[in-house]
Amino acid sequence: MSDENKEILDQVTELITSKKEISKENVKDSEKFNKIEKQSKESLEKTSENSVDFFIKKEVEKWIKNNAEKLAKEIINEQAKKIFK
Repeated sequence: MSDENKEILDQVTELITSKKEISKENVKDSEKFNKIEKQSKESLEKTSENSVDFFIKKEVEKWIKNNAEKLAKEIINEQAKKIFK
């Protein structure tokens, strides 16, 4: 391969590499934008909710989180009793 062809090949390789890097950066920027947009929507929803509704919602979520395993075991046991009768 001639020196001129090697130089052209190197330039093309460099161009492809730089385009890949730019694409990766664009994807990262897009992901960051989507994350920020989602957080903005969530915060807007929270501020638009009545503070009492928000408090009740958080308390219910906390109760479910604390009791989910116990409830799941109870439901499984009840279903097992029905199956094995």
